[in-house]
Amino acid sequence: MYLAKSYSITGYQRLVTELGYNPVALMKSEGFVPAQFNGADLFVSYSKLAELLERTALECQQPLFGLLLTQHQPLEAIGPLPLFAAQAETIGEALNKVSSALYLQASGVHVRQIPVGDNTQVLMDFDISTPLGITQIKLLSLGHLCNFVAEITGLSRYNFDISISAPAPYQKDYRQSDYRQVHFDQHFCGITLSTRLLTQQNRQYASAISSSIKRHVEFLRDQFPTSLEEQVRQVASALLASGDCSLELVASSLDLHPRMLQLKLKEQDVSYSQIMREIRQTLAEDHLRRKSMSVTDLALNLGYADASVFSTKFKQWTGLSPKQWQKKVGSS
Repeated sequence: MYLAKSYSITGYQRLVTELGYNPVALMKSEGFVPAQFNGADLFVSYSKLAELLERTALECQQPLFGLLLTQHQPLEAIGPLPLFAAQAETIGEALNKVSSALYLQASGVHVRQIPVGDNTQVLMDFDISTPLGITQIKLLSLGHLCNFVAEITGLSRYNFDISISAPAPYQKDYRQSDYRQVHFDQHFCGITLSTRLLTQQNRQYASAISSSIKRHVEFLRDQFPTSLEEQVRQVASALLASGDCSLELVASSLDLHPRMLQLKLKEQDVSYSQIMREIRQTLAEDHLRRKSMSVTDLALNLGYADASVFSTKFKQWTGLSPKQWQKKVGSS
């Protein structure tokens, strides 16, 4: 199963609204909810994300939707990748660094460099597929690549020569992007750069990277959710406050049937209900310790209908009511 960070489509709701359509309805049609994208930084199914973008492009009649989305995104949309690139002295080395760390942002996509005469093609390969195709994910990824290369070269992101292995749009009246050279029906997906440019110094290179940045890079590697249990925890934690944190929705976010998700978790000696209990207890104890909200508000934020149900559950977990636990911790 391939995963991607939900923050990679930051600005999605704003752009869809600008185009005159309902972003929430489109997200729900693919099994997503706004809580997964409203500032959340969690992994979701890469294929389902691709399908959401394809459906959105069709609904909005905007064949360049993925590229348009990247025009107003901050560099943070590509997650921690600039941190890795900052360790490279040249632009070519920075691209190699990003390629090796790309799994931290999305699995199932690869970046490689192919020399062609005086130029180098920076190619993107994708392992995912959807019934609607993956043209929009390709455009989104190429837009991210242009934004990143612009950051490390100082060149305008709109001047790069973009090639995409997808049919040319048939609509004639769609909103154009600011990218000036977008070529469809190509045999590869990527951008073409001067080979000489790749030997130049990376503008973001720090000749002596601080130990704190190095530690942060290692931290990011360690935080990558390699186990299904950790993936479920990330998705469930983000959805909990939305009031809809059902097994079905979490499974859909990870592109799994609910029964299959349960079976895979069982293979790891854990259950969905156990994960949810641990998430709720951890969050409850944290809020009670900090006295950040009332018991009633806490109950609602943890997905309980009322405070009495939450209090009963909390006593089952700890042997104390929320107020008793809070008093005990406060006096210790």
